[in-house]
Amino acid sequence: METFKVGDVVARKSYNLDVLFKITRINANGMVDLAGLTVRIIADAPDYDLQHISKEETDKRVLNTEKSRVARLNRCYMNMNKKINGYYNIREQVTVEENPNVFKKESILKKPGIVLHIDGDPEYTDRCKESYKRMGVTAYTYNIPEQEQYKQIYSLLQKIRPNILILTGHGDIIYPENIYK
Repeated sequence: METFKVGDVVARKSYNLDVLFKITRINANGMVDLAGLTVRIIADAPDYDLQHISKEETDKRVLNTEKSRVARLNRCYMNMNKKINGYYNIREQVTVEENPNVFKKESILKKPGIVLHIDGDPEYTDRCKESYKRMGVTAYTYNIPEQEQYKQIYSLLQKIRPNILILTGHGDIIYPENIYK
């Protein structure tokens, strides 16, 4: 039987080793707490269901996941640019006299809304911050433990006045009535 320690990279045999996990805690009852390495997931599994994943395999799978993510982002950007260019081509054919209530969508598309993103996982928060930066999105990212988020959301909303609020995490559920306490 394999021996495990916190920080080991493993996968679950019962799921055909599909997701890589880092061990976050080993419980006395043989259950092991896991955090996804390339997928945002928290799980647990009995130790007999786990298999160590080599550094080489881990590096290969992490690199493949990153390549896939970048490819998906690039497809989104290309599709977005096609739509914007298509819109501009259509827009050039419409005059203000023909439709005086047409909003200047170009200016809206050039400046996306302000994002407030709160998460309890510092690694995930940093990855999101980098993604927002690459996309040119104005985003305020805060790393706040889930159990503390409801205490700070209202003041951050008042301070930042975002167009989009994103709450991500694995822990406690944030109920709307707790935001205003």
